[in-house]
Amino acid sequence: MWRNAAAFSKSDWYYDSMKWTGKVFGGVFGLMLGGPFGAALGAGVGGVLGSRLFARFGARWGFRLIPLCAMPAAGLALIIAVEAANPYWAVAALTVAFAGVELIEGPVWAATMYIARADTMAATGLLNTGGNLGGLISIPLVAYLSGNHEWTAAFVLASVFALLSGLIWMWIDATDSGCIQQPHQPEAPSGVA
Repeated sequence: MWRNAAAFSKSDWYYDSMKWTGKVFGGVFGLMLGGPFGAALGAGVGGVLGSRLFARFGARWGFRLIPLCAMPAAGLALIIAVEAANPYWAVAALTVAFAGVELIEGPVWAATMYIARADTMAATGLLNTGGNLGGLISIPLVAYLSGNHEWTAAFVLASVFALLSGLIWMWIDATDSGCIQQPHQPEAPSGVA
Protein backbone atom coordinates (compact mmCIF):
# COMPACT_ATOMS: atom_id res chain seq x y z
CA MET A 1 0.00 0.00 0.00
CA TRP A 2 2.83 2.42 0.78
CA ARG A 3 4.24 2.04 -2.72
CA ASN A 4 0.81 2.69 -4.19
CA ALA A 5 0.48 5.84 -2.05
CA ALA A 6 3.97 6.96 -3.12
CA ALA A 7 3.13 6.44 -6.79
CA PHE A 8 -0.12 8.34 -6.36
CA SER A 9 1.74 11.12 -4.53
CA LYS A 10 4.07 11.55 -7.48
CA SER A 11 1.16 11.51 -9.93
CA ASP A 12 -0.59 14.19 -7.84
CA TRP A 13 2.66 16.21 -7.84
CA TYR A 14 2.57 15.99 -11.60
CA TYR A 15 -1.14 16.85 -11.76
CA ASP A 16 -0.83 19.80 -9.37
CA SER A 17 2.06 21.13 -11.45
CA MET A 18 -0.05 20.89 -14.59
CA LYS A 19 -2.81 23.02 -13.00
CA TRP A 20 -0.43 25.94 -13.42
CA THR A 21 -0.31 25.55 -17.18
CA GLY A 22 -3.17 28.00 -17.60
CA LYS A 23 -0.85 30.69 -16.30
CA VAL A 24 1.70 29.83 -18.98
CA PHE A 25 -0.70 29.43 -21.90
CA GLY A 26 -3.51 31.61 -20.58
CA GLY A 27 -3.92 33.40 -23.90
CA VAL A 28 -4.69 30.18 -25.76
CA PHE A 29 -8.40 29.42 -25.52
CA GLY A 30 -7.90 25.74 -26.39
CA LEU A 31 -6.13 25.07 -23.09
CA MET A 32 -9.29 25.89 -21.21
CA LEU A 33 -11.03 23.12 -23.15
CA GLY A 34 -8.14 20.78 -23.88
CA GLY A 35 -7.01 19.97 -20.34
CA PRO A 36 -10.43 19.08 -18.90
CA PHE A 37 -11.40 17.26 -22.09
CA GLY A 38 -8.20 15.21 -22.03
CA ALA A 39 -8.63 14.48 -18.33
CA ALA A 40 -12.24 13.35 -18.72
CA LEU A 41 -11.41 11.18 -21.71
CA GLY A 42 -8.38 9.68 -19.96
CA ALA A 43 -10.33 8.85 -16.79
CA GLY A 44 -13.10 7.11 -18.70
CA VAL A 45 -10.79 5.21 -21.01
CA GLY A 46 -8.53 4.28 -18.07
CA GLY A 47 -11.43 2.73 -16.19
CA VAL A 48 -12.64 0.67 -19.14
CA LEU A 49 -9.15 -0.31 -20.27
CA GLY A 50 -8.12 -1.15 -16.71
CA SER A 51 -11.09 -3.52 -16.33
CA ARG A 52 -10.23 -5.26 -19.58
CA LEU A 53 -6.54 -5.57 -18.71
CA PHE A 54 -7.46 -6.98 -15.30
CA ALA A 55 -9.72 -9.57 -16.93
CA ARG A 56 -7.01 -10.54 -19.43
CA PHE A 57 -3.81 -10.40 -17.34
CA GLY A 58 -4.99 -10.65 -13.74
CA ALA A 59 -4.38 -8.30 -10.83
CA ARG A 60 -0.58 -8.05 -10.94
CA TRP A 61 -0.16 -6.89 -14.55
CA GLY A 62 -3.74 -5.82 -15.25
CA PHE A 63 -3.51 -2.98 -12.73
CA ARG A 64 0.17 -2.29 -13.38
CA LEU A 65 0.27 -1.80 -17.16
CA ILE A 66 -1.63 1.47 -17.45
CA PRO A 67 0.33 3.47 -14.82
CA LEU A 68 3.58 1.91 -16.00
CA CYS A 69 2.96 3.21 -19.53
CA ALA A 70 0.70 6.25 -19.07
CA MET A 71 2.73 8.23 -16.53
CA PRO A 72 6.01 8.23 -18.49
CA ALA A 73 4.03 9.04 -21.66
CA ALA A 74 2.34 11.93 -19.85
CA GLY A 75 5.76 13.18 -18.73
CA LEU A 76 7.03 13.00 -22.29
CA ALA A 77 3.96 14.92 -23.50
CA LEU A 78 4.72 17.60 -20.93
CA ILE A 79 8.29 17.97 -22.24
CA ILE A 80 6.91 18.20 -25.79
CA ALA A 81 4.49 20.89 -24.60
CA VAL A 82 7.16 23.02 -22.97
CA GLU A 83 9.43 22.76 -26.01
CA ALA A 84 6.69 23.38 -28.59
CA ALA A 85 7.27 26.37 -30.86
CA ASN A 86 3.56 26.81 -31.52
CA PRO A 87 1.13 27.35 -28.60
CA TYR A 88 -1.49 25.17 -30.29
CA TRP A 89 0.94 22.24 -30.38
CA ALA A 90 1.66 22.92 -26.74
CA VAL A 91 -2.06 22.79 -25.95
CA ALA A 92 -2.39 19.51 -27.87
CA ALA A 93 0.55 18.01 -25.96
CA LEU A 94 -0.86 19.23 -22.64
CA THR A 95 -4.22 17.67 -23.51
CA VAL A 96 -2.43 14.35 -24.08
CA ALA A 97 -0.55 14.84 -20.80
CA PHE A 98 -3.78 15.46 -18.87
CA ALA A 99 -5.32 12.36 -20.49
CA GLY A 100 -2.28 10.28 -19.57
CA VAL A 101 -2.28 11.25 -15.92
CA GLU A 102 -6.01 10.56 -15.61
CA LEU A 103 -5.72 7.17 -17.31
CA ILE A 104 -4.25 5.83 -14.08
CA GLU A 105 -7.13 6.77 -11.78
CA GLY A 106 -9.21 3.62 -12.36
CA PRO A 107 -6.34 1.13 -12.04
CA VAL A 108 -4.84 2.89 -8.99
CA TRP A 109 -8.11 2.89 -7.06
CA ALA A 110 -9.01 -0.62 -8.22
CA ALA A 111 -5.61 -1.97 -7.14
CA THR A 112 -6.01 -0.32 -3.75
CA MET A 113 -9.45 -1.86 -3.24
CA TYR A 114 -8.26 -5.23 -4.52
CA ILE A 115 -5.33 -5.30 -2.11
CA ALA A 116 -7.18 -3.96 0.92
CA ARG A 117 -10.47 -5.82 0.54
CA ALA A 118 -12.19 -5.40 3.92
CA ASP A 119 -9.84 -2.52 4.80
CA THR A 120 -10.65 -0.51 1.68
CA MET A 121 -11.72 2.64 3.54
CA ALA A 122 -8.45 2.87 5.48
CA ALA A 123 -6.38 1.98 2.40
CA THR A 124 -8.01 4.60 0.19
CA GLY A 125 -7.50 7.12 2.99
CA LEU A 126 -3.80 6.26 2.87
CA LEU A 127 -3.88 6.60 -0.92
CA ASN A 128 -5.45 10.05 -0.69
CA THR A 129 -2.91 11.06 1.96
CA GLY A 130 -0.11 10.08 -0.42
CA GLY A 131 -1.72 12.15 -3.15
CA ASN A 132 -2.10 15.16 -0.87
CA LEU A 133 1.54 14.93 0.21
CA GLY A 134 2.51 15.29 -3.45
CA GLY A 135 0.43 18.46 -3.62
CA LEU A 136 1.90 19.75 -0.36
CA ILE A 137 5.33 19.66 -1.95
CA SER A 138 4.46 20.61 -5.51
CA ILE A 139 2.35 23.71 -5.01
CA PRO A 140 4.96 25.85 -3.21
CA LEU A 141 7.76 24.56 -5.43
CA VAL A 142 5.90 25.30 -8.66
CA ALA A 143 4.88 28.69 -7.24
CA TYR A 144 8.53 29.44 -6.51
CA LEU A 145 9.70 28.30 -9.95
CA SER A 146 6.93 30.18 -11.77
CA GLY A 147 7.59 33.29 -9.70
CA ASN A 148 11.15 33.17 -11.00
CA HIS A 149 9.96 32.52 -14.57
CA GLU A 150 11.44 29.02 -14.49
CA TRP A 151 8.54 27.31 -16.26
CA THR A 152 10.73 24.89 -18.13
CA ALA A 153 12.25 23.68 -14.87
CA ALA A 154 8.78 23.25 -13.36
CA PHE A 155 7.59 21.18 -16.32
CA VAL A 156 10.77 19.08 -16.44
CA LEU A 157 10.48 18.40 -12.70
CA ALA A 158 6.84 17.37 -13.16
CA SER A 159 7.96 15.05 -15.98
CA VAL A 160 10.56 13.45 -13.71
CA PHE A 161 7.89 12.81 -11.08
CA ALA A 162 5.61 11.34 -13.74
CA LEU A 163 8.37 8.95 -14.76
CA LEU A 164 9.02 7.99 -11.13
CA SER A 165 5.31 7.45 -10.54
CA GLY A 166 5.16 5.06 -13.47
CA LEU A 167 8.33 3.22 -12.49
CA ILE A 168 7.16 2.64 -8.92
CA TRP A 169 4.48 0.41 -10.42
CA MET A 170 7.15 -2.18 -11.20
CA TRP A 171 7.14 -2.83 -7.43
CA ILE A 172 3.40 -2.66 -6.84
CA ASP A 173 1.84 -6.11 -6.85
CA ALA A 174 -1.91 -6.16 -6.27
CA THR A 175 -1.75 -9.89 -5.57
CA ASP A 176 0.46 -9.32 -2.52
CA SER A 177 -1.65 -7.99 0.33
CA GLY A 178 1.52 -7.45 2.39
CA CYS A 179 0.58 -6.08 5.77
CA ILE A 180 -3.17 -6.18 5.15
CA GLN A 181 -4.62 -8.89 7.33
CA GLN A 182 -7.86 -10.55 6.43
CA PRO A 183 -10.52 -10.34 9.14
CA HIS A 184 -10.39 -13.10 11.74
CA GLN A 185 -13.14 -15.67 11.32
CA PRO A 186 -14.00 -17.25 14.67
CA GLU A 187 -14.11 -21.01 14.61
CA ALA A 188 -17.42 -22.72 15.18
CA PRO A 189 -17.67 -24.46 18.56
CA SER A 190 -16.85 -28.15 18.39
CA GLY A 191 -19.79 -30.36 17.65
CA VAL A 192 -21.62 -27.57 15.79
CA ALA A 193 -21.81 -27.96 12.05
